[in-house]
Amino acid sequence: MHSRPIDHIVIAVQDLNQACQHYRTLGFTISPGGIHEQGYSHNALIHLADGSFLELFAFRPGWRRMFLRLWNKWGMLDSKKQKLENGFLNRFLKGLYGREGMIDFAIKVEDFTQQTATLREEGLSLSADCPFSRLKPDGSRVSWELAFPEDLLLPFLMSGYDPPKQLPEAATTHANGVKGIYGLSIASATFDTHFQLFQQLLAADPQIGRREGAPMATFDLGHQWVRLLEKNPDQEAGLVELQLHGEQEIGPLELSKTHQARIHILARG
Repeated sequence: MHSRPIDHIVIAVQDLNQACQHYRTLGFTISPGGIHEQGYSHNALIHLADGSFLELFAFRPGWRRMFLRLWNKWGMLDSKKQKLENGFLNRFLKGLYGREGMIDFAIKVEDFTQQTATLREEGLSLSADCPFSRLKPDGSRVSWELAFPEDLLLPFLMSGYDPPKQLPEAATTHANGVKGIYGLSIASATFDTHFQLFQQLLAADPQIGRREGAPMATFDLGHQWVRLLEKNPDQEAGLVELQLHGEQEIGPLELSKTHQARIHILARG
């Protein structure tokens, strides 16, 4: 089976317009995204030449407070009540508390329906396949499917777009020289458990090593890699470092005034 590459990184922002302006100052070309199907969120996209992208994701004005109020009423903010069938909502909680920065990522799955069924048969706790769509600024609609592992440290799975993306070269050309996603590091408090889960989900064999005395596993996805780290006591579990490849080395990038993410651009042919 072919490995499953990184499709995109989800970056939560407070104000989408302000975030777009800031990312332009960092040398990125911003493409309009649109409003998601239910109307409570919207996004803008940074398309990369390797086919992956960065998603700037924000709740539309007024919706964050409403969600927090309703979900508290329904008990959804209690982690013990967050069930597999609410996989999408559970992940939304990551962006509800006003935290900015990298909060999630997706892997691209070919033969989506068949592969998600196979993963469930193999014992992975995975939601049902969920259809999604987004209304683009030009009035057209794009659709796709997602499936969500119960474990929130794992990436969610994404099908291709319908209709497929057709991007002008200008959309994937960035003043800072970025060409694509090189690698992503994730810190886990339960390294051994996540080692097995990532190996199953990414369909890739890891290289085992150590970083600052702690175990590390790097999964080779072809032109990308995903690295699982054992978190240190001062870290939060989750996405801790993104490496992009481009024409020159830059980093770390300050993605917002309140969040210093470890995102580096590395020179790479």
